[in-house]
Amino acid sequence: MIPDCRFCYILKERKQPIIYENPWFFSIYDTSPVRPGNALVIPKRHVISRFDLNFLEKILLESSIKKTCENLFNRNMEKLYCQMIDYSPDTTQKIKDILDSPYLHQTTNQFNLGNNEGIAAGRTIHHFHYHIIPRFPGDIDNPEGGLRKAIK
Repeated sequence: MIPDCRFCYILKERKQPIIYENPWFFSIYDTSPVRPGNALVIPKRHVISRFDLNFLEKILLESSIKKTCENLFNRNMEKLYCQMIDYSPDTTQKIKDILDSPYLHQTTNQFNLGNNEGIAAGRTIHHFHYHIIPRFPGDIDNPEGGLRKAIK
């Protein structure tokens, strides 16, 4: 664990709800969500890049993503996001937008999946993490193009 790393701290302190966990990965709800259920899958071992994962971690990442997707909507999402405001005041407006979302009480099995590999690609936390962004029919007019249009 790296003392100044946000994700290492989250794992150590365990103040945020864990969606899924195994010996190598854990997943949490993104405190800067773009859709209800937006989550992150994070290795417990501090690595910066997906390319730093060892062979076993690369294999287990896929099952961790799948298990996280299966467990995303097993909680009271409204209550969860209200609590998130307390431990993430810097993203309060994004969380309030999610609380106003017409998709807050819906579930889905459709997602945008990926990571920001490098600073130029948008990585802001230098501990590898994999984004799971739930998608809902009608959440944008034309979803063709995936993430290019999903995040405003």
